[in-house]
Amino acid sequence: MVGAYPYCQAYAARLRRRAVSGEHVDLARTRHGLQLEDAGVFERAFGVDGAEHDLHPDVGRMQSGEVHHHAERRLRDQGLIYTGGRRELVELLSGLARPATMPELIELRPKLTQSSMYRNMTDLEAAGIVQKVIGTDDRTRYELAEALIGHHHHSICVHCGKVDDFVVPPATEHTLESALSDALASAGFRPTGHRLDVVGVCAACD
Repeated sequence: MVGAYPYCQAYAARLRRRAVSGEHVDLARTRHGLQLEDAGVFERAFGVDGAEHDLHPDVGRMQSGEVHHHAERRLRDQGLIYTGGRRELVELLSGLARPATMPELIELRPKLTQSSMYRNMTDLEAAGIVQKVIGTDDRTRYELAEALIGHHHHSICVHCGKVDDFVVPPATEHTLESALSDALASAGFRPTGHRLDVVGVCAACD
């Protein structure tokens, strides 16, 4: 089970990315939804004295240098070089609020060629830096691995195909882990993690 503080740190990082995208983040509502027993955990993770403030874009952000150091080390272990193209893809993904398709990434970086982006993305995925996210449409989306952006789940719209990230309180994660372990025990399968995709209708399509 993920501890409350690192869980909140990861959640703060994800909310910061949404703030950068222009979305409003209500910390009072966020604090209530996390259902934390220790109120101080929230303040330390989110970098605020209380929950009556808007989230500053820099709160909870993993330092860019740490992200690139992790990526360079992973690639070096695979015998690969952290080239400028790969670095730019990592930088691009780290600034997005949700998984993105390759056409969306190319639109954000038109100077990068599609062929080189696909090659670099394949290498980043093989090194465990990037992971694919499959929705209900035929478009593959990409995001940084959980080691970089924290444990989370995905909501997938059956109408427009939009994929978004969401997290649940630590207590709910623990309940989910226990339920999965119990359900798979008879098959002799021992879960070491989980990824939850919730299929439904997004607010824009409802």
